[in-house]
Amino acid sequence: RIIRTLSCQDENWVRTCWKESQYEFFGKVSPEVLEEAITYTDKVLETDLLNIHDNYGAPGAFFVAEDHNGTRLGTIGITVSQTKPKTAELHRLFTSLAARGLGVASQLVDHAERWIVEQGFEEIELETTAFQTQAVNMYLKRGFQLVSVGKQSNRIPILILRKKL
Repeated sequence: RIIRTLSCQDENWVRTCWKESQYEFFGKVSPEVLEEAITYTDKVLETDLLNIHDNYGAPGAFFVAEDHNGTRLGTIGITVSQTKPKTAELHRLFTSLAARGLGVASQLVDHAERWIVEQGFEEIELETTAFQTQAVNMYLKRGFQLVSVGKQSNRIPILILRKKL
């Protein structure tokens, strides 16, 4: 696999694939949480993923994994914490449905961690939902620690994980 920096040609694929991965997640939530999850997805598509280059440009980054044929497999974004200048934040780690279980997410996290260390950051932080059990387990195995549990808009349990570098 190749991991490279996002190009302008990737942006529509990122939005489409991320939305598909969110819809898969919707099947894991109760009906009362579903509306909230859909609202969150729409908000991200209208803000964070509307202009990926602006939102994840320097000093951050956005990477795409692809196979040897150029088929895109997944992504990961990195930003600088607004409140902790030596902390990098991970965002939008996801893989296409066809790439699940192939180690793509782990490879993207490895790549992001190397990039973060090269940039001189001292820790990594991320938010994820408690419903994303595979992702949470992967992060814990990689040395991330659970530092906070909260709620997003009252119903969706949010976990904050952190790793010292």
